Amino acid sequence: MSKTAPKIYWVLQNNQVTPSFVEFLKLTKQRMKEVSFEVKIPERDKGALKLSEGLNPTTFQVIAYRSERSIENFIRKRDAIGEAKYSEGLFLWRALLADHLGGGVLIKVSLQVSPDPRVRCVIIQIPSPLGSYGDEEYIYYAWTLWARERGIPVIGYEFLPLDIRWTLAPSLLDGIITTSERSYAHLTTRCREMPSQIWLLPRFEACSFSPASPLFWRQDLGIAYNYRALYKIPRERTVLYIPHYVMMVYEYQAIMKKLSEIGDRLHIMLATGKSQARGTHTHSQIIEKVCQKELEHFASYSFHDLDSIWDIPMADGLVAASTCYQSCVSSALGIPTIIYDDVVPAGANGYQKTVNSLSDLMVEIERLVDSHARVTELKDVFSEILAW
Repeated sequence: MSKTAPKIYWVLQNNQVTPSFVEFLKLTKQRMKEVSFEVKIPERDKGALKLSEGLNPTTFQVIAYRSERSIENFIRKRDAIGEAKYSEGLFLWRALLADHLGGGVLIKVSLQVSPDPRVRCVIIQIPSPLGSYGDEEYIYYAWTLWARERGIPVIGYEFLPLDIRWTLAPSLLDGIITTSERSYAHLTTRCREMPSQIWLLPRFEACSFSPASPLFWRQDLGIAYNYRALYKIPRERTVLYIPHYVMMVYEYQAIMKKLSEIGDRLHIMLATGKSQARGTHTHSQIIEKVCQKELEHFASYSFHDLDSIWDIPMADGLVAASTCYQSCVSSALGIPTIIYDDVVPAGANGYQKTVNSLSDLMVEIERLVDSHARVTELKDVFSEILAW
C-alpha cells in the first residue's frame, strides 16, 4: 500500500459489530487495494475491539462535557432553534427541549483523532431512535462535525431500517448507503432534506449489514464477487438464475425465448445437473442445442451446478417453470422468485410470485431490471466518493 494512498475511516461502536459484518469488512479491505482502509473504534468500546480484532482497528478517545441544568442553557438552545414550527403550528423547541435536546443541559462531545492528510472519507452507521444508545448518537454527531470542519465527506450507512419518520440524523450527511429498497425509495422520494447522493447496495452485500445475517450470505459473498469477475459481468447488467430441468425443456425454451427479447440487458445463470443428462448429451449440451437461437441474444450466460445453492444469491432474481428446490431456497432468502406456469393459478407467497402468462412474466422481469439499475456495489460507491 502506497503511503500516499487515500484513506477511508470506517467507524464502529459496540452496538454495531457482528461476525458477519466483520467478515464483510475484511473482504472489503482485501478488494480495495488502491485505498488505505482503516477501522476506527472508541477506546472504551472493549466489546467492539475484541470482535473486530481481525480488522486491525485503531482507537480514538471520546471527550464528553455535560453541564449542570440551568435556565440559561435552556434559553441558549431555544434561541438556536429559533422560530421553526411543525406544520400544525407547534414550535419545534417546545417539543424537543424536554426530551432529546436535554432541556437545560449542554452536552459537547469531541474526538481525539491524530491528524492524517490522507483521510478522504468517513463511513459511519446512522443511529436510530429505537435502536441506538445515547453515546452512539453523540459520537455519530461528533464525527459528522469532525469531518465537516475538515472538508471531508461523511457517509452514513443503514444498519437498522431507514424507512422511518426520524430524518434528522441522515439529513446531516454527504451521502447515504442503504441496504433495502424500501429505505432507498423513502429517502429518495419522500425526504427533501436528504443528501442528493444515496446508494442502494446489492442484496449479497446488504445482507451482511443486517444483525440477523445468516451464515448462508457470508458463504455466498465471495462467490458473488468471483463469478462477476470471472464472467466479466458489468454493473449495469441484470443477473437471472434459471434452475433448468430437462423434463420441462419445452417450458424452459418458451421462457428463454421470451427473456431473449431483452437479452442484451441480461446475464443468465443456467443451473444444470449430472442427473439431467440424456443419452450422450450432458445437460448443458442439451440446453445449448435446444436454445441455440435464444442464447445468441443474451449479453452473457454461464452454467452452474443445480446442487450448488450457494450460487443463487448473486442473482437479482430466479425464474423457473415450476416450484422446485432452488425456488424454495431463493424465496426463503428474500430473493425475488418468479414461477411461470400456465396451468396453475397466479398469485404470490412471500418473495415467490407465480404468473401464468409470458406477458406477465416480462412485467416481473422488467421490474427486476429497473430495480437492478438502482444498485451500486460498495467498491463502486467508494470510487464515486473518492472522485468528488
